Amino acid sequence: MQLSLAIILGLTGALCWGGADFAARFASRRVGAYRTLFFMQFFGFIALSVYLKFRGGFFEGIAPGWHPWALAALAGAINMIASLSLYYSFQVGVMSIVAPVSSAYPALTVALAIASGERITALRGAGLAVTLVGVILAATTFTSAAASTLNETAAKESATKETGAKESAAKETAHLSKGVGWAILAALGFGVLFWFLGFYVVPAVGPTISVWVIRLTSFSVLALAAIPTRKRL
Repeated sequence: MQLSLAIILGLTGALCWGGADFAARFASRRVGAYRTLFFMQFFGFIALSVYLKFRGGFFEGIAPGWHPWALAALAGAINMIASLSLYYSFQVGVMSIVAPVSSAYPALTVALAIASGERITALRGAGLAVTLVGVILAATTFTSAAASTLNETAAKESATKETGAKESAAKETAHLSKGVGWAILAALGFGVLFWFLGFYVVPAVGPTISVWVIRLTSFSVLALAAIPTRKRL
């Protein structure tokens, strides 16, 4: 029963996260990644605050002392960096490429969980390997090395047109697609974040408070950082 509930909650989270990422792609390109993340975290914080107020769960089941709150705040900082990287990848990259790359973070989470003492079956390990290979293929674009010289003078291109065509066919190179660097950073951040949440934060402060502190930390840091970085909110 608990396993079935966990699967249902996991699938629900995946669907909601996918829908949010799809919406964030349009918001990031209209108002920028920084403002998109700020307002997403801000309104999430307000909604959770109202929920916790009526539920009476602000301090329910939380371990005493400052240490659990510090861990939750650290998780918020990691989430902010990962989310900002994700939204920057949406802003500058192709959604169908950067989204799968950023969504590969569970592979790192599982790897860290295994290193922390958890065990998985060989079949699940093979699934993780396939995921990583898929991420590499999705993130890599094969283009001609001559593509970067399209702005050369017309006379030079005309003189070397036939030779250049043969050379470009033989000199294919691989490079990361636009925005994939940000997506990889997001995947690394989320991979560490969910491992950190599962092993250290949620057991100490609970799932709802963990998200609440993450939202509070994220939009607070973004608001403070907007001044020296001259970001408009």
